[in-house]
Amino acid sequence: MMRRILFSLILSCTPCWVAANADCFSDLQNGDASLTLRYFNIRGLAEPIRLLLAAAGVPYDEVKFENCGDECPSGVEDWVKYKGKHGNSRTLPFGQVPSLTYVSSSGVKIVVVQSLAIQDYIARKCGLLLEDSEEDRARMLIIAGGVMDVRKRYGQLVYNKEVAGEKGSELIDTYVASTLRVWLPMFERLLSESKGPFFMGEKLTYIDTMVFDMLDSNLRIDPQCLGKLPLLHSHTLAVARLLGSYLSSPMRRKFSNGQSAFFDTATHPARFDPEKSVYFLDQKDEL
Repeated sequence: MMRRILFSLILSCTPCWVAANADCFSDLQNGDASLTLRYFNIRGLAEPIRLLLAAAGVPYDEVKFENCGDECPSGVEDWVKYKGKHGNSRTLPFGQVPSLTYVSSSGVKIVVVQSLAIQDYIARKCGLLLEDSEEDRARMLIIAGGVMDVRKRYGQLVYNKEVAGEKGSELIDTYVASTLRVWLPMFERLLSESKGPFFMGEKLTYIDTMVFDMLDSNLRIDPQCLGKLPLLHSHTLAVARLLGSYLSSPMRRKFSNGQSAFFDTATHPARFDPEKSVYFLDQKDEL
């Protein structure tokens, strides 16, 4: 029921700068098909997928995992048991999540794994992938690769146990200086080359939700990281307004990282929550 409510909310506020596609999982609307996302009960690598589905107005179900043994909360499955049963299956060919399963109204079953591959699949189905030229395709892959590079550096920080200790502030300051201050201006330059408010022009694509998710995670580390990057700031606000129904819904996870991380978890909270202020400022306001 929750996914149907969310679907209605998103459709009612989706603006014209989201490309429409008649083949965007249209059989999900009448209940004849199913779309299921499997991932841990955090944002993590599945969050850009959730953001993309929200932008496209696509309803879906989730199988949520935690390492909870025999004491899993309602609606959550134990990851170790599930992986032991389904690892190396068609659903988990690499024994990893995220995993997306689409069963069409005609019974055709499609399973896609790996975060970037899933986003590409959804974008193709829903008109959120621009391929007007080889140059456009190359540009999208370049930006996606840059996002993944920043995510890798972010992961090295938040999964370092020292970030929760005495060296935490020093490690975070080093990360801000060597990663955010270096990489984010590169994304600002790439956005300046666009002929519209989004990275590929006037229409939102999966690249925009990928960048939004990356910036969201880093705003939770350094709320000033967009202070001197006006285009990225405006881009973040524009995407947030589009996704407002999802961002304020129960489907939005509270924490970015899993139990083995040392930042932005239940036991090691983030420095700052941008959803409480940044995303709903007026365009004229500054971070």
